Amino acid sequence: MEASEFDKLMRALRWPHNATPEFVLNAVSKVRRFIDFDQTIYFGRKGGIGKTLRGRPIRGFLSQEPFIVQTWNPSGAMFFFDANRDFPQPLLIITPPGFSVERSDGGCDWGKDFDAIGICNKMIIDDWAEENPPVIRSTGSEIVLPN
Repeated sequence: MEASEFDKLMRALRWPHNATPEFVLNAVSKVRRFIDFDQTIYFGRKGGIGKTLRGRPIRGFLSQEPFIVQTWNPSGAMFFFDANRDFPQPLLIITPPGFSVERSDGGCDWGKDFDAIGICNKMIIDDWAEENPPVIRSTGSEIVLPN
């Protein structure tokens, strides 16, 4: 990981607040699954906790191996995991940088740029996976829908 990517990664870190750079680098290098929070793990007050993830019961899927939550709603994710201590916990919560995407209708959208923080060759689970043009950048990663 390049120094500029590492600096951006540390700025993207939202939780745990006291994580050392070594802990963050170790987690990012070893963890395979980066899972979106909103509309993937949690569906708001009315929808609650998701029932399944990748076709399996959500708790079982999340317990299967360590994961990192990637979200643009870090306060919601932190509140959720703090309030649900019996729920499988992420190693980190990060907010990936964004990039602008021009839509075919001339409008503008935003995407998540994992390349900017050195995250590549992972599995990224996100409800944005089906967007066209792609709104998730992560070289060599498998970008998949939650279900």
